[in-house]
Amino acid sequence: MSNTVRSMLATLFHALERFEVWFDRRFGWFFTNGMKGRSRDGSAITSARTRSVPR
Repeated sequence: MSNTVRSMLATLFHALERFEVWFDRRFGWFFTNGMKGRSRDGSAITSARTRSVPR
C-alpha cells in the first residue's frame, strides 16, 4: 500500500473518531437514556427477544 493511501486512511479514521466523540456528546443521550421507558406497544419496533419467539 502506498504512503498516500495510508495517510488518507489514517486521516479518515481520525476524522471518524472525532465524529464519534462529537455525536456521542450531542446525541448519545437519545440512544441511551432518551428512549428508556417509552412504550412500544403496537409499534413496528420490537426487541430481539420478542422477534425470536416462535409464532
